[in-house]
Amino acid sequence: MSTPWYVVKYMPDLYRREPRNVGVVLLDDDGGLARFYGQDPETGEVIPNWAAQLVPETRTYQQWVHYFVHHVGRGSWSRVLETLQRRRSFDNFYVEEGGSYEREYDDPQSAIEDLFRSLVTDAPMPAQGASSPELRSLVKRVFELAHVDKRVEKDPEYEVAVDGPRHQTHAKIRFDYRFVNGKTTLMERVPLSLEATRTNSEKVDALLYRIERVIANSDVEDFVAFYHVPDRATEEQERALEPTIRRLEAYADALDVGDVSFAARNLRQRLGVGK
Repeated sequence: MSTPWYVVKYMPDLYRREPRNVGVVLLDDDGGLARFYGQDPETGEVIPNWAAQLVPETRTYQQWVHYFVHHVGRGSWSRVLETLQRRRSFDNFYVEEGGSYEREYDDPQSAIEDLFRSLVTDAPMPAQGASSPELRSLVKRVFELAHVDKRVEKDPEYEVAVDGPRHQTHAKIRFDYRFVNGKTTLMERVPLSLEATRTNSEKVDALLYRIERVIANSDVEDFVAFYHVPDRATEEQERALEPTIRRLEAYADALDVGDVSFAARNLRQRLGVGK
C-alpha cells in the first residue's frame, strides 16, 4: 500500500519567486512524519542559528514549522494544503506533492530521512561566520555603547503592497530594530557564513526585497545592516564576502560590529544623535 509525501518550499523573495526546499512530509495512518531545515534531529526543535543560514525571519519560520508539524501529527495535513492554496499568492511557503512510498517495503523513518537528505540538505551545522546569537549580542553591546539602547524599538512591522502573479495583495514585513530621531532608521542583523556563499546571497536578497517594499510603501529611506567578519576568517574568505557586503551597501549602511566601540561611534553619527 502506498502513501503520499510532500515537499515544503520557501520563497525568501515573493517578487522573484525563487523557491528553496526546506522540508518534507510523509503521511501514514497515524498522521505522518515531518523533517525541516534547521531542526534538531533529536528534539525536533528549530535552532534559530541553524535556520538563519537560509531563512532570514527565523521567528516566523519557527512558527510555520510548528504549524506544519502540529497538523502532520494530528492527521490534519489536508487543512494545511487548503490553507496554503487559498493564501498562495502572498505566502512565503507552499507545498507540492512529491510522490508516494510503499509502506510494505519502506521504513517510514528511514524514508523521511532519505527524502530530507536528497531534497533538502544534510543536517545543517551552525554558521561558520558570526552566529545569530553572537551577532545579536554584539549589536546589543553597540546599542549600549552608543547610548541608544533605551530608544531602539524591536521587531517593528510594516504592511506593504505585494504584486502577486494574479493580483496585488498585502503582507507584513518585519525588521529587527527601528530608531526614530526626526527621521526613521530601520536596522537588521545579517549573520554571514564564511562557507555558504549561496546562503549569504539568499539572506541578502530577502533583506533587499524587504527594503525595496518598505521604501515603496512608506517614507522610510534610512537602513542599517549589522554584520561581522570574524577574526578567524582567511583572506580568501574575506574576499568571498566582499560582493555580498557591497550589495548591502547599495541599500543600507553596512556596519561591521566586530569592533563595538568603533561601530558605536559610527552608529551614533548615522542615527544623528551627536558625538
